[in-house]
Amino acid sequence: MPIVAVGSNQATKRQAAELAFCRMMPNEANANSAEWKFISTPVSSGIRKQPVSDCEGILGARNRARTALNEVSDAEFGVGIEGTLEMVSGICYLRTWSVVINDKGDEGSGAGPSVFVPANIVSLIRQGYQLGEAIEKTSGIPNARYEYGHIGLMTRNAISRLDEEAMAVQMALAALLHKKS
Repeated sequence: MPIVAVGSNQATKRQAAELAFCRMMPNEANANSAEWKFISTPVSSGIRKQPVSDCEGILGARNRARTALNEVSDAEFGVGIEGTLEMVSGICYLRTWSVVINDKGDEGSGAGPSVFVPANIVSLIRQGYQLGEAIEKTSGIPNARYEYGHIGLMTRNAISRLDEEAMAVQMALAALLHKKS
């Protein structure tokens, strides 16, 4: 039974990894069955709590994937997922990065969709709030960061946090799988 170590104890991140592996590797095993085992392990990203560049987000995801792979016995894959903010032409965007590393040391990285971050939220982040805290403060919705995520609030949940994170893992898996070709 292949073991996938997910570098977070957040249920949505584990679910995102399950969904991505099921979609991207359906012939290897069925991620919704007992043929795969997904183990969440809380690990440090090794970066600041609110990353503010794609480079920092990729580094955090890589650190999570590598540490998770090393901490879970017999894991064949390590998955790291990290959300980051990036300024592009003066506009702030949220982007989620994922890194998947296999037990041979091969690595793939990829991102989910980017979504605009409004100026009032950017202002709170500049005051020291993390994005999750800022969206809860501005929306008035308790646990919005876990329930919807920023992307869910911005898209009226047409794209959920789970969708966003699964897309990032799928892009990382695509890079990893095609490094063999």
